[in-house]
Amino acid sequence: MVRDEHRTRLGQLPSDAKRLLAHHVAGAVQQPLASLVQMLRSSTQTPFHDLWPDELSILDTNSFEHSHMHSARQLTDLYLLALAVKRKGRLVSFDQRMPLSAVVGADPKHLVLV
Repeated sequence: MVRDEHRTRLGQLPSDAKRLLAHHVAGAVQQPLASLVQMLRSSTQTPFHDLWPDELSILDTNSFEHSHMHSARQLTDLYLLALAVKRKGRLVSFDQRMPLSAVVGADPKHLVLV
């Protein structure tokens, strides 16, 4: 998750976060797990990262429009998007097809597509 008060353009992410994103997108070269853990640890120690408690229920009709969810594969991303809305933050995602209408109060400012 990215705090709302921080810029979220890809070019302004910490270098370790960029490497993790590049690894995910390219998928070509496997990195040792220890290397990925270190990159994640480094990225989470920046002002761009904020740990949010798991405080929503996917069953909550005040947070979710279930009729706008299209598949079970979307549940995790939509849950994280709802957390971003609740915490006034942004979710960074690769999913170009995430239905904002499935999360009550979500709009484009809550989602950063990579």
